[in-house]
Amino acid sequence: MQWDQIAAKWDQIKGSARIRWPDISEEDALATQGQREKLVALVERTYNMPKKDAETEVEDWRCRV
Repeated sequence: MQWDQIAAKWDQIKGSARIRWPDISEEDALATQGQREKLVALVERTYNMPKKDAETEVEDWRCRV
């Protein structure tokens, strides 16, 4: 799924992201609005990982939704 589609359907898709990253709160998930850069930053911050690793994880998730 492409990022514009993810953003448009974020209310429906965010549950999948929260399953993938259970430490992300509902509020934080909503705040990303399904935008790639915001989600990468959130994963990076929440899981204290390098940006490159967060980007890889988010891309892997995107390919599976």
